[in-house]
Amino acid sequence: MSAPTDEPVQAGQQAAASRPGGRSARVRAAILEAAAELLREPDWSRITLAKIAERAGVNPTTVYRRWGSLENLIGALADATVSDRSPLPDTGTLAGDIRAHSVTLVNDLTGENRRFLLRALIIAGDDTGGDRSGQRAMLDRTGGVVAMFDRAVARGEPSPGFVSYWEAVVAPLYGYALMVPGLVRQRAPVLVEEFLARLDRDD
Repeated sequence: MSAPTDEPVQAGQQAAASRPGGRSARVRAAILEAAAELLREPDWSRITLAKIAERAGVNPTTVYRRWGSLENLIGALADATVSDRSPLPDTGTLAGDIRAHSVTLVNDLTGENRRFLLRALIIAGDDTGGDRSGQRAMLDRTGGVVAMFDRAVARGEPSPGFVSYWEAVVAPLYGYALMVPGLVRQRAPVLVEEFLARLDRDD
């Protein structure tokens, strides 16, 4: 059997080759696709960089060189998946942005990708013994939420900051997704409207 090269092969090759950006982009796409496939399998907790490289048909050193750790790779995968599927809103008002963001968040936490996303977040966040690169890889999404509140301030709207929104809406919804996923859709609008009502009272 020939040694793997830095070009993706087999199933991953056709999907990745359709994306622009040249050889480097094709290799990156194949690696992320392989990681996503392994995360969806029953033994997802045994995923390793070596297994991802084998599935993608590339040299393991390519994966190590690009990401450095499993947590970093999976964090980048989670951020890219959510960002591509659910761009952060810019409706012109903070209330509109929050309502729109909550809808996409609910879709992420209840749709067919729910298990994939939660598994990715578990792995990416489990690097407390390392450099926490996996956690940092997901901060771009958090930065987008911060931007929602920064725009509100620039418009002169009352804004308590994103941490209040995170504590009141986002964190509880992730908790429901982990423990009682059937309540995510039911509780999301309640949490959002309670948060917005509190903003009105504090104004």
